[in-house]
Amino acid sequence: MIKSVFVGLNLPVENYDKLKEVGANHLIVWMDSITPTKWRMLQGLSLSLGISFSAFEKGSCPADPKSWLRLKKYLKKALKFSPKEIWLDHFRFDGHWEFSSVAGTAWRGIKIPEKHMECRWCKGKNRVKVIGKLARSLMQEVRNKVKISYFAVPFKKDVEPDLVGSLGQDHEDLGKIFDMVSPMLYHRMIGKPASYISEYVSYISKFGSSVIPIIQIKDMPDDLPDNLSKEEFV
Repeated sequence: MIKSVFVGLNLPVENYDKLKEVGANHLIVWMDSITPTKWRMLQGLSLSLGISFSAFEKGSCPADPKSWLRLKKYLKKALKFSPKEIWLDHFRFDGHWEFSSVAGTAWRGIKIPEKHMECRWCKGKNRVKVIGKLARSLMQEVRNKVKISYFAVPFKKDVEPDLVGSLGQDHEDLGKIFDMVSPMLYHRMIGKPASYISEYVSYISKFGSSVIPIIQIKDMPDDLPDNLSKEEFV
């Protein structure tokens, strides 16, 4: 079983050796935090290593050719470290799906915060098809050099079609393209019970990709009091 920890920008180097103490056998490392020295230190832990980066910048349009060029540049940079996997964050159009009392329950008919508005590049285009085409092009670029995963917005197409259409993430399509998928099952953020984690994993696993759920272990954002109970972990 993969027991992964996401290593971001805020983890001091002196704490790297403690990663094994939490029972992790796999690390997903944010690429912006990597230096050759830090990477060698992480390799010294003898854990499986993956690299993550944001596929598209906030405010950009995935249909813009410049976005594709940037994605290829980041992909090339990540491959130089020879990770076991590459994990794509924000592989979608902009739209704020978390931290909402309506998320996961009544998106339909409600304005999606920070949604990417139509621009010259995506006007009149089907966003699901745009993202799917980019996914296929990306996999051709990799040519079996490394496994590719993406972080998935954890909603079902038949329940929240407007959200899926706006963000362009159709997991049924992307599951046939990518090697792995990591649904962002932050259940408290989206107003779901802890049981939604296993329910959603069963749902998304039907589409082909191996599933590694990423779960919430504290209340977020950080300025909220942490009311996550031990019972929820069970």
